[in-house]
Amino acid sequence: MKTTISGIAIVLMLLLSTFSGAVALAPTYQVPVATYDTASARLNVDSITVKDASGSEVARVTSTQVRNLNQYTFVLPAGEYKVIAEKATYRLADADIKVELANLPVISLKLAPLQATPPPANGGTDNTGNTGTTPTASNGINIKDLDFEEDAKPNADVEFTVELKNLWVGTDGKGIDAREVNVNLVIKGIDDGEDVEEDIEFGMIDYKDTESQTVKLTVPVVAEEGRYDVVAKVTWENGETQVFEAPELKKVLNVERDDNAVAITDVVFESDTVRVGDNSQVAVTLANIGKHDEDVKIKLTSSALGLQETSPEFALRESKQTTQYLPFELTKDVKSGKYALTITAYFADGQTVSQTGTLEVEAKAKSPVAQAEPVTVTAVSTVVQETTNAQAQATGVDTNMVAGFIAAILILLAVAAVLGTYAQPKPVIIEKKRSGK
Repeated sequence: MKTTISGIAIVLMLLLSTFSGAVALAPTYQVPVATYDTASARLNVDSITVKDASGSEVARVTSTQVRNLNQYTFVLPAGEYKVIAEKATYRLADADIKVELANLPVISLKLAPLQATPPPANGGTDNTGNTGTTPTASNGINIKDLDFEEDAKPNADVEFTVELKNLWVGTDGKGIDAREVNVNLVIKGIDDGEDVEEDIEFGMIDYKDTESQTVKLTVPVVAEEGRYDVVAKVTWENGETQVFEAPELKKVLNVERDDNAVAITDVVFESDTVRVGDNSQVAVTLANIGKHDEDVKIKLTSSALGLQETSPEFALRESKQTTQYLPFELTKDVKSGKYALTITAYFADGQTVSQTGTLEVEAKAKSPVAQAEPVTVTAVSTVVQETTNAQAQATGVDTNMVAGFIAAILILLAVAAVLGTYAQPKPVIIEKKRSGK
């Protein structure tokens, strides 16, 4: 008995040790990073970002989180990463690292300032064969204006207008036309820590010309209240496809939330066309863009289609999204066509938000009138065959022959029965005599 209990205990210990090894967390390592300028002096930067081998961001620290950001230690699992340091008016610096050992050396990143030296004549190479350095905004492409409404709310569309002027002059004093002009517009960290960005392509801008473009960006529904940097960075090329860039321009977007607010962000019907008499459903995506959790219900209405469907009440937490499915049936007999419907969300003691859409309806198919199928009358002819005397005689002969054959068989059977009776041996009686008589 003791031996059995000991064996069970050993098995349990082995299982527990195996399970503990299976659920053990992957080891992590400290990765120290420091930033310097080209003179090897410590340089405070705007951000340090770590991305994995696929390019996805795994860690990020900004100057708003750490004052005098010129060094930081990340804690990362083993793997291959790229560390990137960024600062306005400086070129970004990056390094590829492989994390696999403890006590890693400091990752040193040196950032070079954008050069203020004007490009050589006509934006090409100089007599020594050196490429023209990056010009400043005063002698390159100047961002004259970055205009937008500085106060916005989650789910709001914000229009950004970027105005550029080409002031690019070579060392010979002649103006240069800029090619492949592009502006990268970024709202930093507004989408739950991720950036929202858009590239604006201007193409060619001739010397002294001014060009402007407007782009629309949507404030994410998860954007919290706060101030977010809006950064515009312009790049361009010369005739020899050499790339130049000017110092970035930075402004601030202020996001505010109402106490109670819900947005309908998407409405999708189950099918593009619904036939009268069919059952269908609509998927409604909603987001809570206010400061408080809400109890919400949605309603689908259309007087033309006779629809009035309401969902049960459901909870929607602050900064969260949900998709609700509302079934409906088209019972009203209407003609084929497109019909307007309204989706309304009710929340916060009577507040509402609505969105109107259209649904294509196909009329109910008409049942065809049943028509009697034509009856085809087929003439049936009856042929009566006459029996000739010869045929009758032949038939009589055949009948007589069959009857005679049957009679002969019966006679043979009777004779066989009689013969069988006589052929049986008679019994022999043996008398026994008594002795003495």
